[in-house]
Amino acid sequence: MYKKKTYSIINTINHYSKFKLNSIKLNYVISNKYITDFNLRNKLLYKELPIRLARRINDLQLLPYNFLKNDSMSYIFDQYINSFDMLYNYDLKENDINYINLLEQIIINHKNIEEKMAYSIHEFKNKNNIISSELANINKIINNFYISRLGINFLVKQHLKLYKNDSHNIKNCNNNFGIINNNCNIYNNLKKTINQIKLTLDYHNLNNNIIYNIDCNKDLTTCYIDSHIQYILFEILKNSVIANINFNKNKINIKIDKQENEIIIKISDFGGGISRKNLNKIYDFTYTTHKLCKNKIPINGFGHGLGMSRIYCRFFGGDLILIPFKNYGCDTYIYLKDMKNNDINIV
Repeated sequence: MYKKKTYSIINTINHYSKFKLNSIKLNYVISNKYITDFNLRNKLLYKELPIRLARRINDLQLLPYNFLKNDSMSYIFDQYINSFDMLYNYDLKENDINYINLLEQIIINHKNIEEKMAYSIHEFKNKNNIISSELANINKIINNFYISRLGINFLVKQHLKLYKNDSHNIKNCNNNFGIINNNCNIYNNLKKTINQIKLTLDYHNLNNNIIYNIDCNKDLTTCYIDSHIQYILFEILKNSVIANINFNKNKINIKIDKQENEIIIKISDFGGGISRKNLNKIYDFTYTTHKLCKNKIPINGFGHGLGMSRIYCRFFGGDLILIPFKNYGCDTYIYLKDMKNNDINIV
């Protein structure tokens, strides 16, 4: 796993993993001071990213040996160690534009980490008999890994977007905050997601006669990240569509409203639901209600959608709740907390 690296970098990773993280509040990341000060953002990431990467590398080593030795996990370790190495050995200067190029490259290198992790879990489960306590430990480690990964991606992409806007003299329209859209339209994101699902189903020659009954104010907006909303909606609607297909139903009801400081999205399908005894497992990354070899649907079956969607929701103070009705369907509630004036920590 560490064949390409010397003892020195491994020792440095262990050392950095013990450093304390700075408390970075969301409302600070969207403050005028942070948005307008390029050097401040550069210095903050220069200090924080090696610590966060080192912690994740050390945490992943707590996974079972048979898990760690497969090719997909080796790829993940290589990417994280290489990224730490590049960041640790970089000499940051004032007004350092080259640091931007390094961050962009790291984002590209880490693009398919989630896919690799999903395959790692799939291979490990197929080749090993795993007891429940071991599964619980694996899920805890992977859950923490993804929470940290989301935080790193948010901080880096926020910095890159702000730099891109500045370098192209792009003014923040409607008081946007980097990748955060101050007037994020929920209906527009929903329609984009539905179109994406239709294209995916068409590509795989699957039944695409789903009827979406949408009840919402088309002008409803909130302060949020469009790509996050689309990710969550895609994963939830994808599950609902597949459940409907397998249960020979074709209707999905969607209700959207804004209450107090959050958006609430209710998605109701009629795809047979699941047993309540499995309710505490559905967010686990080692659990899936679908078997790839059974239904032959290539867009699901790795057990990542619900777990990742809940992390996305909870990361900024929201939540994701499923209420199944076995042999009938499932109601899914998505809560998205407005990101403006939000003092949650970016972990």
